[in-house]
Amino acid sequence: MLDIYDLLDYVQDDCMFDIFECDSRAFDCTIAKDLSREELEGWLEHHSCDLLSFEPIQRKDNNDNTIFGIVWNVERVEEN
Repeated sequence: MLDIYDLLDYVQDDCMFDIFECDSRAFDCTIAKDLSREELEGWLEHHSCDLLSFEPIQRKDNNDNTIFGIVWNVERVEEN
């Protein structure tokens, strides 16, 4: 099964990334938002998780610019 590292090879460099924890019972399950590729790789170095799915995102930032990216839906997040 592919993980986030494997799938990053197919993603444009200027994408933003969100990490969403699917097995959390909290109201807001967003772990991280608007990560750059380098920030995502840094997060992955310090955490392990199981990738459930991913989906494209498109939204406006505070300056009304359109942001394109990917939401990674994960579970079993643990710090290394």
